[in-house]
Amino acid sequence: MILFFFISTSVSLGYYETDFSKPDKHWEIAKNKCSHCKKRNGDECTLNTPEAVHFGKDGMTITTTRLSEQTSCGGLATSGHAEFKDVVLYGDFTIVAKFFPGPESVVRSATAFIGWDSDKNQASITFGFHGKGWDGEPNWDQKFQCARYATNGEQSHERKIFDTKQSLADYFTTYRMVWTPDRIAWFVDGVLYREETDPTVIPSIPMKPRLHLRSGWQSQMSESDTFYGTFKFFSYTPYKKKKHKHHTLMRSNFSVQENGTQWIWYVAIFGASLLLGCSVGFFAPKLTNLLGNTGKHSETLLNGE
Repeated sequence: MILFFFISTSVSLGYYETDFSKPDKHWEIAKNKCSHCKKRNGDECTLNTPEAVHFGKDGMTITTTRLSEQTSCGGLATSGHAEFKDVVLYGDFTIVAKFFPGPESVVRSATAFIGWDSDKNQASITFGFHGKGWDGEPNWDQKFQCARYATNGEQSHERKIFDTKQSLADYFTTYRMVWTPDRIAWFVDGVLYREETDPTVIPSIPMKPRLHLRSGWQSQMSESDTFYGTFKFFSYTPYKKKKHKHHTLMRSNFSVQENGTQWIWYVAIFGASLLLGCSVGFFAPKLTNLLGNTGKHSETLLNGE
């Protein structure tokens, strides 16, 4: 699965990819930053630290750990949060990842999100994942949710859940999200699961790809329990406005092809006219001389010469 260090406000980033085998200047790892501390009466409060993020030959692994004592945030868990430094307006990203291998008793509170997000959550488009046993359901290791959490400042949690019928925990899966002015599409292993084409619900402000894990219910974890997600690949392809295949060349409703056919006739007629004009210009003097000589010869005959 693929998702989607100096902070940039550029929206003209070109194609980019990484295998997360080592730290990358395009990604910022949260340093001792609290998140979700107002959710579920603090049971979701997480301290994001660089120590929870590791890079290696298998990619970037983010680990969530249940602690014995509260953190400075007031929660009982640490985890990791990676954010793309460049903000982008539209594009296509792919991520190869797997989430939450392990026994249900350990991963049942696990949560992960990948997707596009803006500051203060004014807009977002996401993939969401949970561990096996989440909310009492045994097959969450095969499911994912996709959502538009916000659209240009308007909250609109349009969440849908899909069952892939395959393990997302034991095997790497390819996730792709397409975001354009008139389309949002969510793909898993090349299969289109959801599509939005109403421009009024599509975010139109710059956003950043974000990747993070946390526990939704830390009280369901035992002390020292850990779960993790691994990101093996990420790519971003910038959005390019489609060029129309047909353009009007004349004041008519004809397409380029049709107008092109007319232009061919015009060129042919013009060429024939030009050739005829040149021919007349070349032969006219000779014809005049010929006619003149013929007249003189006739006059000579008439005069008996």
